[in-house]
Amino acid sequence: PRKGKGGGVAFLFDPKRISVDRHTVKGFKSFEVSECLIKTAKVPTRLCVIYRTTRTKCKGNYEDTKIVKFMEEFEKYLEDVVEKFGAPMICGDFNFHVENREDHNAR
Repeated sequence: PRKGKGGGVAFLFDPKRISVDRHTVKGFKSFEVSECLIKTAKVPTRLCVIYRTTRTKCKGNYEDTKIVKFMEEFEKYLEDVVEKFGAPMICGDFNFHVENREDHNAR
């Protein structure tokens, strides 16, 4: 879990019906990810909750640099997550403002 501003995600479940294993994935500077492997009687699902920070440790302080770094790291994450057990379901806060028609990165 991150320290600072707060926020977060809640997931409620009945432990008699669903088994959940939580994993924090490390190694990315442009986003945070937490995974939960949800095992049910049918299909196991890997819930992947992403938070793309608006601050990053990449060179420069320009928005395009941050987005390039995110795209590079997110591509690597996707390559890894599809190899893991459980069908991935990816959600979260990517901090792209799709309502802004001028933002070419949000398309």
